[in-house]
Amino acid sequence: MKVEVKSIVEGSGVRLSSIDGWSDGQLPKVLVVVSCDKVKMTPIRRPDGRQTKARDVEVRIGGYYLYYFEEASPDVFVAWPGSPTLREITSTRWEYQPEFLERIRSIAREANSLSSAPVRLQAEKNGGLCRLHYVCADHHRLPPCPTDLRALLEPTLDRIVGATLRLWKDHSAIGGPVGYVDEAMLHWEDHNRIKATGRLEVLLRSGDVLSFPEFKHGRQDYWGGFAIELVLESLAENLTRTAGGAAGVDLTLDDLLGPGPTPFATTVQLREVAHKEGKHALLRRIQALLDIDAAPTDISRGGTVTRSALREITRRIAEAQAIATIDVSTKASCIRTCLSALGAPYEQSDVSTGGTVTAYALLKVLLALEQTPPRPITPV
Repeated sequence: MKVEVKSIVEGSGVRLSSIDGWSDGQLPKVLVVVSCDKVKMTPIRRPDGRQTKARDVEVRIGGYYLYYFEEASPDVFVAWPGSPTLREITSTRWEYQPEFLERIRSIAREANSLSSAPVRLQAEKNGGLCRLHYVCADHHRLPPCPTDLRALLEPTLDRIVGATLRLWKDHSAIGGPVGYVDEAMLHWEDHNRIKATGRLEVLLRSGDVLSFPEFKHGRQDYWGGFAIELVLESLAENLTRTAGGAAGVDLTLDDLLGPGPTPFATTVQLREVAHKEGKHALLRRIQALLDIDAAPTDISRGGTVTRSALREITRRIAEAQAIATIDVSTKASCIRTCLSALGAPYEQSDVSTGGTVTAYALLKVLLALEQTPPRPITPV
């Protein structure tokens, strides 16, 4: 399971990674939003009027939020129209073609204006090249994280709440300052054009102090995000940092909870299986088990499973289980009724806030049917 970690100031939006990190091929994924209170250096004004960045001095962790993405749903993501391609965008130097940057910005603005999805397109500069990534002004609108995944992450995340992250640097070999990074030290580094890596130290709320002399990102202006990833990996057996350069993936999550609903897979693996098999294939397998004829109207133009298809599945399962009263008014109620009738758990994240049924929800229905086949239906 892929995990992306983003640190923000409480109440601000979230700047996500490049749009290719949120394509269907990069999902499912858990997003961890960590709220921080950062002490920053006052920017230094250059003779030409420009200013330096407000470099991180100290990071204090306030809390966190967990979200889960199974697919690049139009209810959540504003889609890039496709032209120019992402490869063309990321290989174009904006200083040589400023009109190109303005064009992709205009395309992004228009696509955003035509959608109500919370995750929006943003085109901007990335050094000398153009960049296209996603941003979310209100992360509370994102899909909730399922209970089983929360159980894997929360014990570690709870430990870092209230922690203070600092850097210790020693410039004594060249007559510079020694100690925890403060604004004066950063000004000294800027004046002497020296940025040392330093040692990361983390004071946990419990009073324990973690030390990371191997921390490699102390030269970065905004080192806090890298530090949080390192601390999470060090505290959790089930989290591993990915190699640099992986689009939209900071950590990978292994499931250590033991067997899930089947003897051959854990819950995290089941989500991966559901995503790879796809909703359409899972729907057809459920219909075959229930002897329901497949129809073109089972799948909408946007590729989602329709309520009419779910309604027929729900009625067939309810009739086979001798359930007289059912609720088929929404997709969520259909899935909830099916899982309840088959003795399987329903989770809020089985259906997105936009009403899209997840592949994992369909897989749970399929597995429950295979484990507890309904009684044959007597023709009328």
